[in-house]
Amino acid sequence: MESFNFNKVQISVVIQNMVVTNCDIMVNSCQANPTKQGGGTHGAILAAGGETLMSYLKAAMIKRRGVSLNPGDWVYTKPGNLNEYVTTVILHIRVPDKRDISTYSHMTLINCYRRVIKYAMEFCKNKEKIVIVLPLLGTGIFTIPVEESIHALMSAIMVIKNTRIELPNIDIKITVYPRDPSCETIKLKAVKLFQEYLAMWQV
Repeated sequence: MESFNFNKVQISVVIQNMVVTNCDIMVNSCQANPTKQGGGTHGAILAAGGETLMSYLKAAMIKRRGVSLNPGDWVYTKPGNLNEYVTTVILHIRVPDKRDISTYSHMTLINCYRRVIKYAMEFCKNKEKIVIVLPLLGTGIFTIPVEESIHALMSAIMVIKNTRIELPNIDIKITVYPRDPSCETIKLKAVKLFQEYLAMWQV
């Protein structure tokens, strides 16, 4: 596992099934209606969370009066059958879709990462260390390049740090699905990019 320390934020990249990764907060990159079965990370989380997780998701959407999630919107649930691995909540966040050039916004992607960190801090406010597990947002069916997603994550970290909020120790685990034929390539690219960001960070 490759790991990079940006002051109080540690980022690691690992080839591992996200749904069996121990964490405080798990992030589900979902579509407009998170109760609909899908592929990729979303499908894996729904399958592992079982009917209990689905009932939580349906209740969360009822609170929204059935209104679909726009890019950047999110809901949270208890982990359902994933409570063996997730201690707090699952954040279900809709990321922008690069396939729709007319509506895609890189700033929305930055805000997705910013919200993940912000709300993880709120949900885990009494913890000295917060462990967040997530994929590289948008790099699946939404076709966002790895370098673009990592740029958004690092921009979000900088935005939060510039607010001068006292950060706890945050451990961000980026998982790459092991059955993805490109998993090694994706990991190597991510590691190289984080090495470059770390070099700039230390200047």
